[in-house]
Order: sequence, then C-alpha cells, then structure tokens
Amino acid sequence: MPEFRDDAGVRWRVRRRWLPLLTVLDAASNDFGVFSTLALLVAIPMLLVWPFWLLAKLCGVKWKVVTERDGTEVAVEKVKGYRASRRRIDEIVAGVRAKGRAETGEPQSGAIELT
Repeated sequence: MPEFRDDAGVRWRVRRRWLPLLTVLDAASNDFGVFSTLALLVAIPMLLVWPFWLLAKLCGVKWKVVTERDGTEVAVEKVKGYRASRRRIDEIVAGVRAKGRAETGEPQSGAIELT
C-alpha cells in the first residue's frame, strides 16, 4: 500500500479496499455497548463467507481502489482483476507524485471512476 508525502507535505495513500464492511465495523469499534454487540453478530457470519468472497475476488470481481489525501477519500475507482488494480494503484501514485493531485480522466488500466 503506497503511502507517501508530496512536495507540499500532504500525506497520500492509495490502496485496495478489501472489505468495505470492515471499515464500518472498525469505525464503530470505538463505541462499546449495543453497537459493538451488533458488529460482532455481523462479523461472525462474515468469517464463514470470507473464503468464498476471496475466491470471487481472485476470479475477477472488481476491486475498489481508494485514494486518500490527508486521511480523506478523494477518489474511489473499480478495477477488474488483482493485477489490473495493482497497475492502477501504480498509475495513481505516479500521477500524484508528478502533479501533486489525484489524476482524473481515463486511466490506462481500464478502471471505472466512482466519484
């Protein structure tokens, strides 16, 4: 997961979003009580489904590539295939390093921009 600072000192991070639900559960983990119990009840079935989800991802289901600037999401793109998502991450990192901002427009790797 590339994480770096540009010339202006802004922290950038470009990564694949593995499980969107885990992001929600992680944010909720700071609050104890009823919501934590609900999060646990959701997490247990996820453990049973996880091997099938991973197999689907490896067989070509689209990955979400997330670009963050100082901890704030600035772009989310869907890219089909693990290797293509790696190439798109490299393209985004190269663009940010060259221009100091996230690239918009048609990526070479065939990504679909969501934002």
